[in-house]
Amino acid sequence: MATHLGRHCLRFGVGLVLAALTTVVVQNVPPTQTAVMTGVNPNIRAIGSGSGVALMTAIITRVGESGSIDSPATMQSYIVGFLVMACIGLAATVVMMAGRRQVSHVAESANAVEPIPREAITD
Repeated sequence: MATHLGRHCLRFGVGLVLAALTTVVVQNVPPTQTAVMTGVNPNIRAIGSGSGVALMTAIITRVGESGSIDSPATMQSYIVGFLVMACIGLAATVVMMAGRRQVSHVAESANAVEPIPREAITD
């Protein structure tokens, strides 16, 4: 029963995140790049989903034992798999936030440069 409830909560959460993700991506790119990001976003999601499924399957089959899905070893393998995925997600968030800070510092330094007056530009 608990595993069924967990699966439904996971599906609900993924559905909410994926619906909002497209909106967030489109709002954070320039209008000239909206079409490109609208196409790249599903491709990146597909690659991430495929990699995640492959990794989770490898963990479950390596840690768990063949047999019933309700066996303690299989449940332990799911716990290990979800902990590994949570660590990967946390690491990805840290890397993304660090990259975002670098980009904002570059943008701030670019805005700090004063424009060249028109009089100083010669043809």
